[in-house]
Amino acid sequence: MILIIPLLYAYIFLGLVSVIIHCFFGYALARNQTLLQRYRVIIAEIVANGVSAAALMIAGIGRLGMFYSNYNKLVSRRQCMLMPWNILLAWTSDSQIPFFADMFLIIVIVTSIGSVVLYIAVYAMTRKNVRSARKIQMV
Repeated sequence: MILIIPLLYAYIFLGLVSVIIHCFFGYALARNQTLLQRYRVIIAEIVANGVSAAALMIAGIGRLGMFYSNYNKLVSRRQCMLMPWNILLAWTSDSQIPFFADMFLIIVIVTSIGSVVLYIAVYAMTRKNVRSARKIQMV
Protein backbone atom coordinates (compact mmCIF):
# COMPACT_ATOMS: atom_id res chain seq x y z
CA MET A 1 0.00 0.00 0.00
CA ILE A 2 2.94 2.31 0.67
CA LEU A 3 4.15 1.89 -2.93
CA ILE A 4 1.07 3.68 -4.23
CA ILE A 5 1.90 6.97 -2.49
CA PRO A 6 4.72 7.97 -4.92
CA LEU A 7 2.39 7.15 -7.81
CA LEU A 8 -0.27 9.50 -6.42
CA TYR A 9 2.31 12.26 -5.98
CA ALA A 10 3.37 11.64 -9.59
CA TYR A 11 -0.28 12.06 -10.66
CA ILE A 12 -0.38 15.43 -8.91
CA PHE A 13 2.97 16.61 -10.28
CA LEU A 14 2.37 15.50 -13.87
CA GLY A 15 -1.17 16.86 -13.83
CA LEU A 16 -0.01 20.24 -12.51
CA VAL A 17 2.84 20.53 -15.01
CA SER A 18 0.56 19.52 -17.87
CA VAL A 19 -2.16 22.00 -16.85
CA ILE A 20 0.40 24.82 -16.70
CA ILE A 21 1.84 23.93 -20.11
CA HIS A 22 -1.59 23.63 -21.72
CA CYS A 23 -2.67 26.96 -20.22
CA PHE A 24 0.49 28.60 -21.56
CA PHE A 25 0.05 27.26 -25.10
CA GLY A 26 -3.70 27.93 -25.11
CA TYR A 27 -3.13 31.52 -24.00
CA ALA A 28 -0.35 32.02 -26.56
CA LEU A 29 -2.58 30.84 -29.40
CA ALA A 30 -5.74 32.60 -28.20
CA ARG A 31 -3.99 35.94 -27.65
CA ASN A 32 -3.29 36.52 -31.34
CA GLN A 33 -6.39 36.94 -33.53
CA THR A 34 -4.78 35.35 -36.61
CA LEU A 35 -3.59 32.32 -34.67
CA LEU A 36 -6.99 32.04 -33.01
CA GLN A 37 -8.70 31.79 -36.40
CA ARG A 38 -6.18 29.37 -37.89
CA TYR A 39 -5.73 27.02 -34.95
CA ARG A 40 -9.21 26.90 -33.45
CA VAL A 41 -9.32 23.08 -33.53
CA ILE A 42 -5.89 22.82 -31.93
CA ILE A 43 -7.01 25.19 -29.17
CA ALA A 44 -9.99 22.91 -28.53
CA GLU A 45 -7.61 19.94 -28.28
CA ILE A 46 -5.40 21.89 -25.89
CA VAL A 47 -8.42 22.63 -23.69
CA ALA A 48 -9.49 18.96 -23.75
CA ASN A 49 -5.99 17.78 -22.83
CA GLY A 50 -5.84 20.41 -20.09
CA VAL A 51 -9.09 19.10 -18.62
CA SER A 52 -7.67 15.58 -18.73
CA ALA A 53 -4.54 16.77 -16.91
CA ALA A 54 -6.66 18.60 -14.32
CA ALA A 55 -8.65 15.40 -13.77
CA LEU A 56 -5.41 13.49 -13.23
CA MET A 57 -4.24 16.07 -10.69
CA ILE A 58 -7.61 16.09 -8.88
CA ALA A 59 -7.57 12.28 -8.80
CA GLY A 60 -4.14 12.28 -7.18
CA ILE A 61 -5.16 14.89 -4.60
CA GLY A 62 -8.43 13.12 -3.78
CA ARG A 63 -6.88 9.69 -3.44
CA LEU A 64 -4.02 11.02 -1.31
CA GLY A 65 -6.58 12.71 0.91
CA MET A 66 -8.42 9.42 1.28
CA PHE A 67 -5.20 7.59 2.06
CA TYR A 68 -3.99 10.05 4.70
CA SER A 69 -7.39 10.34 6.38
CA ASN A 70 -7.60 6.54 6.77
CA TYR A 71 -10.81 6.44 4.76
CA ASN A 72 -11.99 2.83 5.17
CA LYS A 73 -15.71 3.24 4.53
CA LEU A 74 -17.09 1.33 1.57
CA VAL A 75 -19.17 3.44 -0.81
CA SER A 76 -21.63 2.61 -3.54
CA ARG A 77 -20.73 2.51 -7.21
CA ARG A 78 -22.84 5.60 -7.80
CA GLN A 79 -20.90 7.62 -5.22
CA CYS A 80 -17.62 6.42 -6.69
CA MET A 81 -18.82 7.35 -10.18
CA LEU A 82 -19.72 10.87 -9.02
CA MET A 83 -16.23 11.67 -7.75
CA PRO A 84 -14.93 14.81 -9.55
CA TRP A 85 -12.00 13.10 -11.27
CA ASN A 86 -14.21 10.34 -12.67
CA ILE A 87 -16.64 12.89 -14.09
CA LEU A 88 -13.81 14.81 -15.79
CA LEU A 89 -12.05 11.69 -17.06
CA ALA A 90 -15.28 10.34 -18.57
CA TRP A 91 -15.25 13.10 -21.21
CA THR A 92 -11.64 12.71 -22.33
CA SER A 93 -10.29 10.51 -25.09
CA ASP A 94 -8.33 8.46 -22.54
CA SER A 95 -11.51 7.32 -20.85
CA GLN A 96 -11.59 3.80 -19.47
CA ILE A 97 -15.30 3.47 -20.22
CA PRO A 98 -15.60 1.78 -23.65
CA PHE A 99 -18.85 3.56 -24.54
CA PHE A 100 -17.25 7.00 -24.26
CA ALA A 101 -14.12 5.88 -26.12
CA ASP A 102 -16.25 4.49 -28.97
CA MET A 103 -18.45 7.59 -29.01
CA PHE A 104 -15.37 9.83 -29.20
CA LEU A 105 -13.94 7.75 -32.06
CA ILE A 106 -17.23 7.92 -33.98
CA ILE A 107 -17.39 11.70 -33.53
CA VAL A 108 -13.81 12.07 -34.80
CA ILE A 109 -14.53 9.88 -37.86
CA VAL A 110 -17.79 11.67 -38.72
CA THR A 111 -16.25 15.13 -38.38
CA SER A 112 -13.23 14.12 -40.48
CA ILE A 113 -15.45 12.80 -43.26
CA GLY A 114 -17.67 15.87 -42.99
CA SER A 115 -14.70 18.21 -43.32
CA VAL A 116 -13.49 16.42 -46.47
CA VAL A 117 -16.98 16.54 -48.02
CA LEU A 118 -17.32 20.22 -47.12
CA TYR A 119 -13.91 20.98 -48.64
CA ILE A 120 -14.88 19.27 -51.90
CA ALA A 121 -18.22 21.11 -52.01
CA VAL A 122 -16.58 24.50 -51.43
CA TYR A 123 -13.94 23.73 -54.06
CA ALA A 124 -16.62 22.80 -56.61
CA MET A 125 -18.65 25.95 -55.87
CA THR A 126 -15.65 28.26 -56.15
CA ARG A 127 -14.60 26.67 -59.46
CA LYS A 128 -18.09 27.31 -60.80
CA ASN A 129 -18.03 30.94 -59.65
CA VAL A 130 -14.54 31.53 -61.05
CA ARG A 131 -15.60 30.23 -64.46
CA SER A 132 -18.68 32.44 -64.55
CA ALA A 133 -16.60 35.46 -63.45
CA ARG A 134 -14.09 34.81 -66.26
CA LYS A 135 -16.90 34.59 -68.81
CA ILE A 136 -18.27 37.93 -67.62
CA GLN A 137 -14.81 39.55 -67.86
CA MET A 138 -14.34 38.31 -71.44
CA VAL A 139 -17.59 39.86 -72.57
